[in-house]
Amino acid sequence: MARDPQWEPLVIEPLEILGIESLADGAASLRVKFKTQPLNQGRVANELRRRLMTTFVGRGIRPFAR
Repeated sequence: MARDPQWEPLVIEPLEILGIESLADGAASLRVKFKTQPLNQGRVANELRRRLMTTFVGRGIRPFAR
């Protein structure tokens, strides 16, 4: 996202994936750290989740349904 012209101005430091926080019932929680321009954390986090899901689905990793 830091190289994407649309998002580069909002991301102050590169995303840092700290690792898997938990594994339970077929779901994994990742811990990710990033620094954004003020008041843009939610927008950046939502875009990150959207990109992750798009990548997972594109690689045949299906979302966990409850």
